[in-house]
Amino acid sequence: MTTPTRPAWNHKEVIEAAAATIVEPVREWASLSGCLNDTENGPQFHALVTVAVLESPDAYRAGRYFEDFYGWPVDRPLITILDSAFRQMKELESKFVHAWVMKHNIRINAKTGQGVRVRIGDAEFTAEVVGLIKREARVVIETVGTEPKTMVIPSEEIVEAWDMAPKPEKTKKDPA
Repeated sequence: MTTPTRPAWNHKEVIEAAAATIVEPVREWASLSGCLNDTENGPQFHALVTVAVLESPDAYRAGRYFEDFYGWPVDRPLITILDSAFRQMKELESKFVHAWVMKHNIRINAKTGQGVRVRIGDAEFTAEVVGLIKREARVVIETVGTEPKTMVIPSEEIVEAWDMAPKPEKTKKDPA
């Protein structure tokens, strides 16, 4: 069985949730800027803001979407409002990932202290699990080698896990 796709900050559902947080501020800005009359349809305006954010990789280009299609001025207040949606995407991603973990009953197939073989893209390497983020099914690993690196990876990237030999305990020398 394949694991369903993990939500990311740039997935449609996350972007739509971020856009929803700025609909009213954009409506207020547009009304004050004379770009919008007070009878604008709620669902249509919501869709307009959502499409601008979905179609754009950043706040400035989302503003340019409004300018290109609706003739709205791209000014600092509009860019600031749009930027707040883009800044929220990473935080919103965490909520979507947690819901995804719960819905699909995703479990981490390794424990702290175990060795793991990890495959990310074409790279495959071994590491030690040094922590777990169960809420998001992410694993904190430390790579094995002369210069170990710590990274947080999705649990789906773990190919194999095994118990490592216990590390020798450091003993204190008796001062006597």
